[in-house]
Amino acid sequence: MNSRHAVLGQILANYTSVNFTGSNHTSDYVELAAMGPGSESINGFVRNTDMFTLMLEAAGVSVA
Repeated sequence: MNSRHAVLGQILANYTSVNFTGSNHTSDYVELAAMGPGSESINGFVRNTDMFTLMLEAAGVSVA
């Protein structure tokens, strides 16, 4: 991780109390909560790598 990213990450951590342990993404599950129309498609836990597609579908955006 370069120093700019480390500094920005530390600023975010100080503000949000969320720390980053690395600069790579994982395919771990993340907890997700939703309410309102379409929330029935949210299962509670979603793979991190599926979030992008899930958000596109929820917004009604199609990718060609």
